[in-house]
Amino acid sequence: KNLKITTKKKVVPNVVDTSLFSVNEEKKNEFVFIHVSNLIPRKNSDKILNTAIRLLKKGHQFKLQLGGDGTQQTIENLKKTAIESGFQDKIEIFGMQSIQEVAERMKRSDCFILFSNDENQPCVIAESFASGLLVISTNVGGVSEFLPENFGILLDFPNENLLEEAMVNILNGEVQHHRNALQSYAERTFSVEKIGEQYSEIYADILKK
Repeated sequence: KNLKITTKKKVVPNVVDTSLFSVNEEKKNEFVFIHVSNLIPRKNSDKILNTAIRLLKKGHQFKLQLGGDGTQQTIENLKKTAIESGFQDKIEIFGMQSIQEVAERMKRSDCFILFSNDENQPCVIAESFASGLLVISTNVGGVSEFLPENFGILLDFPNENLLEEAMVNILNGEVQHHRNALQSYAERTFSVEKIGEQYSEIYADILKK
């Protein structure tokens, strides 16, 4: 306002280097859920793990990859929980990853889980779409603005029962979308080229005024 800019405001999403992520068309024997974050408490990685263990105990068939750049103690606690559950063959806990390693893990997965108490507009969801993954996420921050219908499931809050229900729905195929459609959306919405175009248009509109 101080600069006398009067053009209409527009939300520009976070940018993702979509060239790093790709869709795996090969059929896998087992469904894979994945969660990657900095593993701080408000990301609720422990609740994701607990929910997955409950579903495995009920006989659901899937694998879980969970990790990120959390503290060594956090990672050790998660590993201990996985081992004590008896499902360590179904659960992989990992530490810090490069972006290339994250991309490879996503390529081998089917659905990303984000179970945060709060967020802004997470790049990791855009990366998931670029990899052809469905998304389960709490409906926080700007998540809902860039999660089209049938691209995943939004949860009202980080409740383990809600997450369990959503994971079962995903496993049962109640949310389906072609992987290439997810990737195309990411390319149109979050790629370096498209975000650059949006900023260029905004600057041009401002200068016209």
